[in-house]
Amino acid sequence: MGALPALAIEDVVSDRTIDASTPADRYTVRAGATLTGNQANLVSVSANAGSGLVLDGGSVDSRSSTLSFGILGQSADISLNNVQVEGRQTGVQLTGNASNPAQASITGGRVAGQNFGLQMQAAYTVYVNGTTVEGRDRSALLAYGGQLTAVGATFIGHDSAVLAADSSNSGSGPSLAFYGSTLQSSNGAAIQIGMPGFATHADVLIADGSRLSGEGGRLVDVQAGSLANVAVLGSALEGNLLAGDNAELSVTLGQGASLTGDILAAASAKANLNMADGALFTGRLENVADVSLANGATWQLVEDTTQQNLTLNGGVVRLGDDSAYRTLTLGQLSGNGGRFDLRTNFATGETDFIDVTGSSSGNHVLNVASSGSDVGVERIHVVHTADGGADFTLNNGRVDLGAWSYQLLSENGNSDWYLDSSSQEVSPGAASALALFNSAPSVWYGEMTTLRSRMGEIRRDASQTGGWVRTYGNKFNLAGGGGIGYRQLQQGLSFGADAPVALGDGQWRLGVMGGYSQSSLDLQRGTSGEVKSFYIGAYGTWSDEASGYYIDAVVKANRFRNEAKVALSDDTRTEGDYNNLGLGTTLEFGRRLALSEGWFVEPYAQLAALTVQGRSFTLDNGLHADGDSARSLLGKAGATLGRRIELGEGRSVQPYVRAAYAHEFAKRNDVSINDNRFNNDLSGSRGELGAGLAVNLNERVQVHADFDYAKGERVEQPWGVNPGVRYLW
Repeated sequence: MGALPALAIEDVVSDRTIDASTPADRYTVRAGATLTGNQANLVSVSANAGSGLVLDGGSVDSRSSTLSFGILGQSADISLNNVQVEGRQTGVQLTGNASNPAQASITGGRVAGQNFGLQMQAAYTVYVNGTTVEGRDRSALLAYGGQLTAVGATFIGHDSAVLAADSSNSGSGPSLAFYGSTLQSSNGAAIQIGMPGFATHADVLIADGSRLSGEGGRLVDVQAGSLANVAVLGSALEGNLLAGDNAELSVTLGQGASLTGDILAAASAKANLNMADGALFTGRLENVADVSLANGATWQLVEDTTQQNLTLNGGVVRLGDDSAYRTLTLGQLSGNGGRFDLRTNFATGETDFIDVTGSSSGNHVLNVASSGSDVGVERIHVVHTADGGADFTLNNGRVDLGAWSYQLLSENGNSDWYLDSSSQEVSPGAASALALFNSAPSVWYGEMTTLRSRMGEIRRDASQTGGWVRTYGNKFNLAGGGGIGYRQLQQGLSFGADAPVALGDGQWRLGVMGGYSQSSLDLQRGTSGEVKSFYIGAYGTWSDEASGYYIDAVVKANRFRNEAKVALSDDTRTEGDYNNLGLGTTLEFGRRLALSEGWFVEPYAQLAALTVQGRSFTLDNGLHADGDSARSLLGKAGATLGRRIELGEGRSVQPYVRAAYAHEFAKRNDVSINDNRFNNDLSGSRGELGAGLAVNLNERVQVHADFDYAKGERVEQPWGVNPGVRYLW
C-alpha cells in the first residue's frame, strides 16, 4: 500500500464560513476564531483552545490523510449537527484537562473510527443526541475523563462499546449518563471500566430504556483496581456485572429498573447492591458483601444463596419459584418492614428456608404462597435466627392452604418459626364457596318479597286485568352453619301481568311474572362473590269477598350464575364459577278483617319450599368445592294492619305495617371442600317487620313502595325496599 497523500492545511485565524462548494481540505482553527460549515465536506479539522467549530450537515473524512483523527478539539467548543465523521483511527478526539473546560454537542449523524468513534478527556462536557458512534476494532467511546450525556444514541464497539480509562493512572475518570441509548459490543463488555495497568474511577448512569449487550452477557466489567458506581433507572438489563481483583463496584437499581443476570466480584473486590422504588433483580450474587432493598425493591433468588449482609427496609426477597425450593443463608439481617416470599408444600414438607447465622433485627413479613391443596404435615420450619433478634409475621396474618388458613408459631425464644397446621380457620377460598352455595335461598326470597307484597293489591282489583313492574333492593347479613359470615347486597327488577279467571266460587286471579336480580357477596379481606339470577314464574290468588279469606300461591324457577373472586393471603387472586337451577313455591293462607273507618287487619300463615341444584366447581388455584342440593323450608305467621283512605274519583291511599315470625326448618345443606365437610344451612328463627304505602292515582294507575326489616340468629335484613307501578286496563 502506498503512502497516503499529503494535503494542504488551511489556517483559520478569524471567523470563517464554508459550504458544499468549498474544496475538501484540512483545517486548523486558531484561538479566537470560529469555523462554520454548512453542508461542507472536509478532510479533517483541528480546533485549538479558545476556538470554535460549528458544522451543520456535510462530512469529515480523514481516512485518505495521514492524520489519525477526523476532528480534534483541544479545549475548543465543538458543535456537530447531522455530520458524517470518519476518522482513520478516531472519529472525534476531544483533549484537554479540567483546568481548561470546553463543551461539545453532537446531534444526529455518525461518528466512526477504525479504533474509536469518540475519544474524550477531562476538559470536556459532551452531549450526544441521536448519534451513532462506532469504533470498529476497539471501542465506540474512549473516555479518559470528562462528562458525557447521551440521549437516544447508539454506541457500537468491538472490544467494548464504552471504555473508561484514566491514562494518567491517577484513579480519576469520567462521569457517563446514557438515556434511551444502546450500547453493544461484539467481543467484550458493553462498558469496561479501567484497563490492565490503568485503574480508574467512573460514575455510570443507565436510564430511560437504555439497552446494553456484550459478548457472553458482560454488561459492565470493572477491571482490577478500578472503581465504578453504576446506577440504573427505568431500564431492563439482561446480563452480568463483573468486578476484578481489588476492584470496587457499587450497583444501584432504582425506579423502573430491572437486572436479570449476575453480579460477580472477585474475592479481593468490594461490591454492594442497593435497590429501591420497586426495582427488580433476578440472579446470583458472588462476593457482594452488602445488599440493601427498600421501598418494594425485589431480589429473586435463582439458587441456594449465602449472603453476608442483608438490609431490608420495605424490600422483598423472593426465594423459590415453580421449579425449586431454596435456602437463603444470611450472616446478618437488619432493617425493618422487609418481606420474604416463600413457597411451601404442606403435603410433602418441602419449603423455602431462611437461616440467619449471625445477628438479626427488625420486624419482617413472611409471604407464603397460597395453594388450593390441603395440608399433609403438621407443621413446617421456615425461619431460623441464631440470636432470635428479628420478629416475623405472616402476610395478611395467615397463609391460605386449601380449605383452611394457618398461623405462624415461634419457639426457642423467637429463634425458630413454623407454619402451624393446628391453628386453622376457614380460608377465603372455602368461605367464598360456602357463601355461594348458601346464597341461593336469600336471593330467591329477596326476589319473592316484591310479589308477596303485591298480592293484596291484586286481590282488591280482582275484576280487572293489569300489568306491573317493580324494582327492588335488599341487604342481608348472613351467618351460615359453616360459620361463614358475609354481606349480600341485592338489586333487581320484576314484572308481570294477571287477569281474573272464572273458577267456581270466590274470585280467582292468575298471572305470570319474570325478572332478573344481581347479588354481590362481600366476605371481607378482599374476597367477594356475585350471583346473577334470571327467573320466570306463575302466581294465583283466590279470595272470598264475603268472609275475607284468601289463598295466595306462587311457583318460580331460577337460573343462577355464580362467580367467586378470592383474595389470598399472598396477595394473589383466584376465581371460579358455576351455573345451577332452582325451583320453589309459596303458599299463603289468611283472612282480611275489615274494621271501622277503612282500617283492616290481615292475619296470615305462609309456607315456602325451595330446592337448588347441587353443583361442584374448582377455583383457579385448585381448591375443589362440591355442594349438595340446597333446600329451604320456611314457615311464617304474621299480621298486616292498614287503612284504606278513599280520596274520590278513583283515588285512594293505603298505608300499612306488618309483623311476622319466620322459622327456617331445613338443615344439613352440606358442602364438601377438598373432602372437608361443612354444614351450610340457615336454620333458625327470625322476626320480620314491614311497612308500605299504596297510592291509586286514578282508576287505572297505582304506585307503591314497601320497606322490610328482619332480624334473626343467622339472617339479618337491615333494609329492603321495592317501589313499583301497576296499570289496569
